[in-house]
Amino acid sequence: MTVRGLIREGYGDRILLSHDIGFKVQLAGYGGIGYAHIPRRVLRYLRNLDVPEDAIHQITVHTPARLLGNHRLG
Repeated sequence: MTVRGLIREGYGDRILLSHDIGFKVQLAGYGGIGYAHIPRRVLRYLRNLDVPEDAIHQITVHTPARLLGNHRLG
């Protein structure tokens, strides 16, 4: 199932997006996708699929804050 499908099924508060930079060639300075891959490409893709902005905010702000123990984010 896709991220959009999981959000539509009500699992948006359980999604955490991540990616890995394991080699120097994956860094943007060496021609790779770099650390900005999710905000620059994945989130744009989700918006193009009409994923609601509040769902994107949930998976990029609230869920990571909850999992990392910072429950004070509004």
